[in-house]
Amino acid sequence: MESFDSQVLATARMALGAVLLIAWVVITGKVHQLLSMSGLQWRWVLLTGVLLTGYVGTWYAALARAQAVT
Repeated sequence: MESFDSQVLATARMALGAVLLIAWVVITGKVHQLLSMSGLQWRWVLLTGVLLTGYVGTWYAALARAQAVT
């Protein structure tokens, strides 16, 4: 099996998740709610996004080092 960089996989997972979440907002017809968010709300989105990205990146790096999957 070919080895992939944990950072690339974490980035791909986060990007796919963001695309799916935005698609869901579009499908449910709530784009106006997303576009009408205040600056404070966008800061919270950014903060939680950065924390989640850090968590996912750390988790994938730990899995790569622990070699939990062969």
